[in-house]
This record gives sequence, C-alpha cells and structure tokens, in this order.
Amino acid sequence: MNELILAMFLLAPIVSKNPVAQDTIAAANIHLTAGVRPGNYIIGEGVEGGLKFEYLLFHPIILRASADYSHSNMESFRYPDGKIQSLDVSTEAILYRGTKKLTAYLGGGVVYSFNHFDLKKQLEDSLFTNSGIYNTDIENKYGYRLTMGFRFREHYSLEFGYQESRPNFMFHGVSTAGKRVIIYKESKLSVVRFTVGYLFSL
Repeated sequence: MNELILAMFLLAPIVSKNPVAQDTIAAANIHLTAGVRPGNYIIGEGVEGGLKFEYLLFHPIILRASADYSHSNMESFRYPDGKIQSLDVSTEAILYRGTKKLTAYLGGGVVYSFNHFDLKKQLEDSLFTNSGIYNTDIENKYGYRLTMGFRFREHYSLEFGYQESRPNFMFHGVSTAGKRVIIYKESKLSVVRFTVGYLFSL
C-alpha cells in the first residue's frame, strides 16, 4: 500500500485532475526530432534526425508514423569496419498523460529499417580466411521500437527509445576455387535513442 501511495505522489505533477478537460494534445502534429545513438558492441556512436506525424485517435491514444535517418560507424571485432546508414520507418501507438506544462508518454510499435553499409576498402581482402571479400551489405529488416518521452509547454519534447532488429550481413566474395560466394551472418542491432524535438500543430 505504501508503494502505491508513493507512486501516486510521484506521478501527481504530470497527471491532470481532469485529463479530458485539460487535454493539451492537438488533433494532429508534425514532430521534428534530432538526437544521438550511443554505441554498442557492433555500432559506434551515431546521430539521427526524424520527421513524425502524430494523430490523436482518441484520448489518451496517439498514432504516430515516423521516418528517421541515422548515420554511424561499424566498430566490432566480429564485423568489418565501415559506415552504416539507416532509414527507419515506424508505426507506433502512444499513451499519454499530462497537463499543459508537462506531458509524459509511453509507446511502442513496428519499425522497418532500410540499411546501407559501406565497407572500408583496406579490409576487403582480410575478412575471411577462405574467401576474398569484395563487397559487404546489410539487409533491410523488420523490428520493434519502444519509446518513453516528455513534452514541455506543448511544443518541446525529450525522448528516450530502444529499437531492435536482426538483419543479416551479406559478404560477397570469391572462394579459393574461384567461385563467387555470399556468406550470411546474422546480427542483432539493438539501438538506444536520445532525441529532442519540436512539435508543430496542424
């Protein structure tokens, strides 16, 4: 019981007494975001920029469609070095609560990543013992995305997110017998996202 009372007390500043009457979410918003993606054991630090359309389905549910571009470097002993660029297209359902000064929201949905990988040329001959690699790519893949955010004074946002997909790396090479081969290696791309944004009401 004490834990419940404490949780209600901590959440009190961001939960309005009459959420419907004090609903500050516009029927539709354009949400511009920019941020960083900290590195992990495969991908180094990167940057991202996004364009999001948000539609108030009904209180307190928002539907969001997003397109986010990111750029980072591949830094791993398991994979070759290079540059990875991604265009992440996602659809999310978001639950919000708040007042005009501060709104908190949680959401999740499906993301599809269009990936492109540029191999560093100095590594193209030394990736595998039995094959001379001349090109490397990464497939496009479905995944999921989770988002937690805060909106300040109706227009400014701060978001934290997690995204994961499991695409294959594709190594194009020539075997010792002179035949062209493609070697597939599954990866787990888990990304943490930190963004700030600005909302334009439509």
